[in-house]
Amino acid sequence: MTSTGKRRGPGCEGRPPTPSHPVPRFLPADESAPASTTDRVPDPIPAELDEHREAEWRANLLREALERVKRKVNPAHYEIYHLTVVQGLSARAAAQALAVSLAQVYPADAASGGW
Repeated sequence: MTSTGKRRGPGCEGRPPTPSHPVPRFLPADESAPASTTDRVPDPIPAELDEHREAEWRANLLREALERVKRKVNPAHYEIYHLTVVQGLSARAAAQALAVSLAQVYPADAASGGW
């Protein structure tokens, strides 16, 4: 007799009783195992949206970094930096746009951290 009061047949001593329902098997994580539920569910965020979000995050990060730099450097130097680096103007074009000499553009670039 068992602790539950049920009798076991001969030869069943030491073995657990056979369950009346199927027992789930836990397979090792390898290629032969079926895909998990999360692997089978499609990603709710399309790749294009994820790329858009990443680009927007980078733009906001750059904008914030530029604002921090702007607060820390000489305003005239920042204008030269903004025209030459952010907008991509040549040193000559930046000098003309700001009505400064070309010689003033290069020292401002160096004074602003070598942008």
